[in-house]
Amino acid sequence: MLLPTVFKQLKALRPLKMLKAAQLKDTLESMVISLPSLKNAIFIDLILLYVFGILGVQLLNGRLGECSDEQYTTREACLAAS
Repeated sequence: MLLPTVFKQLKALRPLKMLKAAQLKDTLESMVISLPSLKNAIFIDLILLYVFGILGVQLLNGRLGECSDEQYTTREACLAAS
């Protein structure tokens, strides 16, 4: 399921085949080889982003929103209308 998606994304690297730089080829090969070992780090990162996202939503609680309708002069009037 994930493998066809990865192959589709790697098709973008096809033009790099025309380059003859051995260093670039070695760099790309090492990046592809390191992807499976990065799985755990990516998973932990996604969990942390999810937790801090929930925390941010709970702490801010809609305080960053503002009324875009200019007919209301106060925030309370704007919130009461919606």
